[in-house]
Amino acid sequence: MEKLLTHTGGITMDSSSAVHRSVADGEYAAALTYEDPAMAYIKDGVANVSVIYPKEGAVFLPSGSGIISGAKNMENAKKFMDFLVGKQAQDAFGTSLTVRAVSETATTPNYMTPLDEIHLIYEDTEYVTSHKDEIISKFMDMRAAVLQ
Repeated sequence: MEKLLTHTGGITMDSSSAVHRSVADGEYAAALTYEDPAMAYIKDGVANVSVIYPKEGAVFLPSGSGIISGAKNMENAKKFMDFLVGKQAQDAFGTSLTVRAVSETATTPNYMTPLDEIHLIYEDTEYVTSHKDEIISKFMDMRAAVLQ
């Protein structure tokens, strides 16, 4: 992280959308952002950008869905959840959206790098959640050192 901050001059932005937008607008040559908005530029052909995945690894955090405890229409809720994780819906998500389907077998469009070609690393969400303040503090200290 220290090397990255040094190479970027410690630049950070106030919003996640400003990150990918600044590259699409040509303000910056590169940025670290979420895959989804970068893929939207590629899918829609509105900006000449490409996505490069870090050789050190990229974190893939799938979206979640759930049923509210005590839902009035529990059977329909269960059927809807089954539909969401089914092949038809997962293929539709994988081919029409710019977020990844949660199914590893879902069809993905040709503009997205297949997951098996990306070095994936996994986030220990329990650790990150319980150490959030410490992680942010350490990052801010490293950034402050670069900005001095």
